[in-house]
Amino acid sequence: MEGGDSRNLSVLSRISSIQLSIEIEDVKTGLITVADTHSWVKAMAQIFSAQMGNVDIAVILDTAGATFTFDNGNTNSSGFRSDAAINDDTFGLLVGTGTTAVLKNDNTIETLIDDGTAAGELEYGVMVVSAALVVAGGYRVTLSRQFDNNSGGNITVKECGWVSECRDTSNVKKKALLIHDLQTQLINDTESKVFKYNVDFLF
Repeated sequence: MEGGDSRNLSVLSRISSIQLSIEIEDVKTGLITVADTHSWVKAMAQIFSAQMGNVDIAVILDTAGATFTFDNGNTNSSGFRSDAAINDDTFGLLVGTGTTAVLKNDNTIETLIDDGTAAGELEYGVMVVSAALVVAGGYRVTLSRQFDNNSGGNITVKECGWVSECRDTSNVKKKALLIHDLQTQLINDTESKVFKYNVDFLF
């Protein structure tokens, strides 16, 4: 490898990595479904670079499709803020009904399921972000959110994602999609499911 590290990158990736998985828990039955995921999207890399390098990063697309400059030095927010309140369907873990294959440049949930109790809506619980917990081989941070179906009909979730809240250089709140996955889950009327993203820092 000219001008760089000549070690085998596939070997390096096995030595240390940041791994991602999804868990979905049926609140009624306690059944947990686990699925692998690797669908980090572009804004995740951009914001990570900005925070590590202590610089502002332009040309990030928010969830509305508008370009903004991420303000790394803003003391009011972090690029990874995810502590959305109950009924807030603008950031944190979000779900939708879109079925288009995930692309690395995705910037939004394709077809968001709105918060509420009307037909086709789910009630969004408060976002829960865990402390860094010890797991085999490293540490885990879990982001979780409960979705309650009181819409009067069954709802099939087809996609999910993690959206963070940050600010641009004019101190305006912006939402950035960090992870996007296709994930089919039926939530029957009057039932609930908890979606979790596990981020494992392994060594």
